[in-house]
Amino acid sequence: MIFSYVTIEDLCRVEGPDLPHLVIDVKIRELGGGGWEGHAFSVAALLAAGYDVNNRQTPMETQIAAYNYLADILNSLNPPTKAGLCAALGIYP
Repeated sequence: MIFSYVTIEDLCRVEGPDLPHLVIDVKIRELGGGGWEGHAFSVAALLAAGYDVNNRQTPMETQIAAYNYLADILNSLNPPTKAGLCAALGIYP
């Protein structure tokens, strides 16, 4: 699967084709084991990529950069794995 880059329009859109940032987030949650464990892994991955999801003041440009960085990593892994993503981000699985 090829993960698309996120644009500012994607963050402002609520309907239409699959939103790239949600596709990336769903994949990271799956890699993290799903459920609350997958959610915690997604939060950790986004934080390592530069986006603190708990900070509601994070500029959209920072959010976009983090998701696009994760898209690059996921696209470079064949297939994407939790261990590969952790290694690329420098976090522990």
